[in-house]
Amino acid sequence: DRPLYKTGHSKHFSPTPLCVTEPTDQIILSIETAVAGGSLALYRNGGALAEMSGDAQISRAADLLPNIDKLLQSNNLELRDIGSIAVSLGPGSYTGIRIGIATALGLARSVDLIIKGVSHLKAIAADASTDGRVIAAVPIGREDIAWQVFDNGSPVTEPRVGSFDDLIAALSDLHGPATFHHYGLSDRLNAIGNALNVTTPDLSLAALIASAAARGHAEPHLAPIYLINPARSRNLF
Repeated sequence: DRPLYKTGHSKHFSPTPLCVTEPTDQIILSIETAVAGGSLALYRNGGALAEMSGDAQISRAADLLPNIDKLLQSNNLELRDIGSIAVSLGPGSYTGIRIGIATALGLARSVDLIIKGVSHLKAIAADASTDGRVIAAVPIGREDIAWQVFDNGSPVTEPRVGSFDDLIAALSDLHGPATFHHYGLSDRLNAIGNALNVTTPDLSLAALIASAAARGHAEPHLAPIYLINPARSRNLF
């Protein structure tokens, strides 16, 4: 099936049914290739066993499989020791998302593993140690930022993408207490001011995705979430 493009919204295609349950003591291999250089993690029993960040200057296609092999070998593991694979569905780089999903599918089919696809905005929101309203945000390249609003863990808006000014404008429209839980925006937080409780995860995106998958936040299908900045789609910058 050809992908469906919706400016400012998500693009879904080729749904692949997922199995989303497994014993908690099994190891999850997590693959995140949607943001910057990507990251990998091994996760079990509520904690990250190991994490690895990729090089943003090297093609994800060139270093992903070697890095997965390196991560497994450095922890004295083989692929058959893994219980399931968690993979980022985005939002982020279209090519990166496709590479991550294709790699996860190839590895899973080689040794008959479960795959869990996770939105990293949901993974970031699930990491926030607070009840109530949470705004999850992450930079996704070319000065674009993706964000989504959650209430007690449930999404109350669709994922959005825009410039940092667009994010600030969206935050200014919110009323009442909220937590801004972000990944990778620390150098810009002065513009947010003191109206929100600002927090950040301690784990890599890959580990956050594994944690979310283990806690039941996987999506029902392996459908990439690709967002297009409306201003960029009109060639305004």
